[in-house]
Amino acid sequence: MPLWVSFLKARSFANVKNKFKTTGKFTRDVRTEAFGSAVWARRRSSTTESQGPADWEVDVQAIPTVVPVLTAGGAKVS
Repeated sequence: MPLWVSFLKARSFANVKNKFKTTGKFTRDVRTEAFGSAVWARRRSSTTESQGPADWEVDVQAIPTVVPVLTAGGAKVS
């Protein structure tokens, strides 16, 4: 089940930081995903005025090669 959180919250999670190493790489990958296939990242609005990071959401359980995380940022235990 998807767990959508804001871009700003997702980039602070330890598992995300370990995978992407820099905020710039994470920002580029989320932007590409949000404006492309929108599988693990999406825009809350499709209007042209709100297309920046504050309008993006990330499914923290579907980011490729990242251990799924909980809303609080901890690793999900299955």
